[in-house]
Amino acid sequence: MLQKYLIIFMAGGIVGLDTTAAWQILISHPLISSTIIGWIFGDLSLGLFFGLVMELLWMKDVPVGGAKFPEGNIGSLVGISTIILIQPKGALQNPVLVLLGLLYGFLLAHLIGYTILRMRRNNLIFVHWADNFAEKGNAAGVAWMHRLGVFHTFAHGAIWTVLTVWIGTLLLDWICRLPLSWLNLSILHIKYTFLGVGIGVIGYYYTGRKNRSILIVGLCIGLLIGILWR
Repeated sequence: MLQKYLIIFMAGGIVGLDTTAAWQILISHPLISSTIIGWIFGDLSLGLFFGLVMELLWMKDVPVGGAKFPEGNIGSLVGISTIILIQPKGALQNPVLVLLGLLYGFLLAHLIGYTILRMRRNNLIFVHWADNFAEKGNAAGVAWMHRLGVFHTFAHGAIWTVLTVWIGTLLLDWICRLPLSWLNLSILHIKYTFLGVGIGVIGYYYTGRKNRSILIVGLCIGLLIGILWR
């Protein structure tokens, strides 16, 4: 278990860096990171399914400049990691757990998004120090401030990922032990519902931010397909 948490720790740091601070080669996107995590832990189908669904939810968010945005990349990583730690094999046969993981990842994305603001404020300290070094002509000092800023971003992603995955395993495992058979869920219900929301998000992105009703339309379409194709 310690080895798994170490992998999740490193993955969280890499996702945090790739989102804004370094590389930006799209490895942080849910479709890529969730698939990789699923492959590493031996459940590629779950990783691909989770990544595809969560990718659609965050397509409209572009982390540029000082924009405030939900940390969907880390939230998705937290969700898939939590599911796999609770049920290492065959999680797609447990629709309740998958649904809880999706909802938990979505919630965490918004909560962790607020910590991004604090991280940016903290990084301003390194910027001021770098300015002081620059005024003194100390190039090495400027370079070290840059490295500290990058490390700070890595640590932010890694620590929040591990912490929330640990909390998630306790919380979601407890919920799954409750008598929830009355929900009568199937993985198809979940897939088409979230895909419908994803379609709504894409439509929302292209039709203007004021037209929120299209999100409801996408959700209803997904629910309808899920019911008809059950």
